[in-house]
Amino acid sequence: MRRSCQCICALHKPITTNSLMCHVNLLATSSMNFSHSREAGPPSPLNLLSLQFSLPYDPLPSRRDPIKSLRRCDHSREEHHRPCLPLIHNRTLGRRHYQGDTKNTVTGNIKGTKMPPETSTVAAPEVSLVHLIEKKRDGKELTHNEIQAFVDHTVKGTAQDCQLGAMLMAMHLQGLTDQETVSLTKCMMNSGEVLVWPKEWKSLLVDKHSTGGVGDKISLVLAPALAACGLKVPMISGRGLDFTGGTLDKLESIPGYRILLSKDELTQILSKAGCFIAGQSANLVPADMELYKRRDVTATVPNPGLITGSILSKKAAEGVTSLIMDIKVGKAAFKKTVEEAEILATKIVNTSKILGLNTRVALTRMDSVLGYYVGNSLEVIESVQSMKGEGPEDIDTLVEDLGGNLLQMCGVVKTVEEGKQKMKKSLHDGSALKHFQTMMTMQGVDPSVAAKVCDDPWSALPTVPKSQVTSLMSEKSGVVASLDGLTIGKCCRDLGAGRMTFSQKINPSVGVRLLVKEGDKVESGKPWIEVHHSQSIIPESVRERLKGAIMIDENMKAVPKKPIVIKVM
Repeated sequence: MRRSCQCICALHKPITTNSLMCHVNLLATSSMNFSHSREAGPPSPLNLLSLQFSLPYDPLPSRRDPIKSLRRCDHSREEHHRPCLPLIHNRTLGRRHYQGDTKNTVTGNIKGTKMPPETSTVAAPEVSLVHLIEKKRDGKELTHNEIQAFVDHTVKGTAQDCQLGAMLMAMHLQGLTDQETVSLTKCMMNSGEVLVWPKEWKSLLVDKHSTGGVGDKISLVLAPALAACGLKVPMISGRGLDFTGGTLDKLESIPGYRILLSKDELTQILSKAGCFIAGQSANLVPADMELYKRRDVTATVPNPGLITGSILSKKAAEGVTSLIMDIKVGKAAFKKTVEEAEILATKIVNTSKILGLNTRVALTRMDSVLGYYVGNSLEVIESVQSMKGEGPEDIDTLVEDLGGNLLQMCGVVKTVEEGKQKMKKSLHDGSALKHFQTMMTMQGVDPSVAAKVCDDPWSALPTVPKSQVTSLMSEKSGVVASLDGLTIGKCCRDLGAGRMTFSQKINPSVGVRLLVKEGDKVESGKPWIEVHHSQSIIPESVRERLKGAIMIDENMKAVPKKPIVIKVM
């Protein structure tokens, strides 16, 4: 025997105690088939919520405590002879209901999408995270709604760390399809606030992202140079991990530099300086922030789909129109071969097209060190030299190439070559350095300190005493055949310039300064590298490893130069 009850709850009217207890008893004594009434069309949250329950009759409702029966079920225990009803959170109306069997047909808007006025529907039930992990583990494609549910669990903190790790590993091992990657990117982007800029800036908003390498200080030079060429660069950067240096760590070696800024401050800086380089706030793509912490400790960082979602969700949330990706390839990069890098590049380009983000990917060489300096203060010093027109060839070439592409993508110039010339001019006429100085001042640096950084960075930034600078001598004469950038980067990390975990503090003053590059001639007994260390003497382990980082060929006359930019996709 069954009986039906139509419960119509006016959102603006109180429910009587008798009627509430009636429905509580009905829910407590039965399994429930819960479906949204379709006859009248989707309900509006401003009108009535109509729910129809079809319930089996229980002649002895008094045998159960109705309040205890409605508690959330701990499915790890088997103390009930009948399972409790899993809780559903209604994101649209902010109410909670209970789901019975698999016939549930309640539908709802996905977080971050817009529903027409007066047609918002009841939100979809929360999906079991265990079910999602099982599905992805077995190699099945997750739907947009399922990925949204996973992201919601991540941001709300309702997922256990082991569940997030399991899902990330399933995604890493099974891979993400293009559609899954797009869904993950969109859901993470909409997990927090999205930056909005004045409409007149739309075509000028650009950014660059690098996968990281040794001595990679390109952002510090590129952003102000692009600003000098008339573009707007809202750059949200990160910290370094392992042997790769972080842009924020480098900039924080400048006394007073602030990375956490309000939206109003960001707009003012972008208006006046043309660029900012800031940190990711807690409200900007919080889902990526949570997932990245787990990716690092679960060995799931290298997955192309997860990398793509992480990068593009942040860049889309920045509100940029055009993006240039710098994927490093070689011994001192995460991607060791061009083939590996092309897989990631293709994923990024395909996902960007669907998102409507104008993106190009440059594959650039990273076998040795980029520039001559590695370390936080040291790389700021070399960046200032580049903005004075006195930088090393590889830094200048890469800045001009990446910037030239962005200028052409925005329509500021007709060809990439024309854009390169425009970038080169900004590095030599002082305009890039002027924008860098303005950016520093507006991000908290005292004006006198900012001026000193631009004029004489060695005296303005933290450095070690001369007694703690040790030169290593060449053991033979010849031509430098190669410099092991990975070994040099790891030695700098161990000196204190890098970190193995995000909670680890770094020393901004330590690092190395190369005195030679590949193809240069060296003489036996002459210095080839300076080591800036915090201890009174250089650690012996660092000394020995650095000795093995240089290869000198006594018979070689010259080393063929390889272009730093391998290809642009």
